[in-house]
This record gives sequence, structure tokens and C-alpha cells, in this order.
Amino acid sequence: MTLFWPLPNGATGLSPLAERLAQDHRLVTSQPNEPFVLVGQSDGAAAALALARQSGEACVALILMAPVLPTLPAGDAVPDVPTLLLLGMNDTRVPPGSAAALCAALPRAHPILIYGAGHALDVERVDAVASVMRDFIARGDKFIVRDESDVLYP
Repeated sequence: MTLFWPLPNGATGLSPLAERLAQDHRLVTSQPNEPFVLVGQSDGAAAALALARQSGEACVALILMAPVLPTLPAGDAVPDVPTLLLLGMNDTRVPPGSAAALCAALPRAHPILIYGAGHALDVERVDAVASVMRDFIARGDKFIVRDESDVLYP
């Protein structure tokens, strides 16, 4: 799968997390001409939401890491794709308590709280975040639920 991960303003290279994911997936920093999973991080989350919505079927899923959103999206601004919502338990900028409001605004969101991480998930907990992202990329909406049942651990 192709991961489209636009570089944040002022960034000069890929984060350790992006480098790790590039081992398993094609990672690009400009919009590809094939189906992709879009990654929006921190202040880039609002732009990622808009781009996911505008891209139509090309964007097959969205990953938002510590999303800083001036306002929560509503109605037509919400992309209809599986969305992974990653929040650090020690994040003071986007506290884990914001997960409920974010999930209410993004009905296809799957919230995951990352222990031992603050706002910089891409450098603080690389292995944990990469593992969750790989699973989500592989399974989309079913990544937290087994295929046979909606029970997590029977």
C-alpha cells in the first residue's frame, strides 16, 4: 500500500516512524496517482481531513496522529474512510480526553492511546506506533475486531 505522508512545514526529512513504515510500504510525500493511505500529523491534520475528502476513492484510509484541529469537522467535511486516531497519553497539546469529541466528529475513527508518549508520536514510541499503523493499514475498519466476530477476545 502507498502511504502519502506530506512533510510538515519546515521538515527536511522523514521521521524515524516514517522511515520504519517505508520498509514495508511505499511512502511518498506528494499525492500519488494510485490508491493511498493518508497520514496527517499535528497541525497537518486539518489539511489531511480536507485532502482525504477531496481525493474521493483514491484515499482509502486516513491516519491522524496527535491531530491539532482548530474546529472539529462536520457534515461534508468528514471523509468517509476508516480513520486511525493516535493520541499520546502524555500529550498536553492534544490530551487523550479529546478522543471522545474527535470520535463523535469522525464516526469511522478508531482511537488508540499510546502509553509513554506525548505529542511527538513519530519519534517517542516508534515501534508501538508503527505496529498499530501496520495493522490498521492491513485491516482498515476491521483492524480492532476479528473477522469472525465483533468480540475482541472471546
